[in-house]
Amino acid sequence: LFENLKFSVAQGEIAVIRGANGSGKSTLLKTVAGSYVPQKGAVLWDGADIRKLGSEYFHYCAYVGHKNGVKALATVEEN
Repeated sequence: LFENLKFSVAQGEIAVIRGANGSGKSTLLKTVAGSYVPQKGAVLWDGADIRKLGSEYFHYCAYVGHKNGVKALATVEEN
């Protein structure tokens, strides 16, 4: 789906991901969040592969998908 993709987002910056339906936006976000494992390459957090960081990374990063997957009565942490 992605080839030669490389980008970085510094602390305090925001990244905007735009594209047509089916272009891979959700797949990219789920890969960065650690839900999907890339077949090649790696997602790095402060220079380290997130697969090796485990809970240290997931303490700072979470993926909340489409609105219909978010429960109105649940807390942010529960969602």
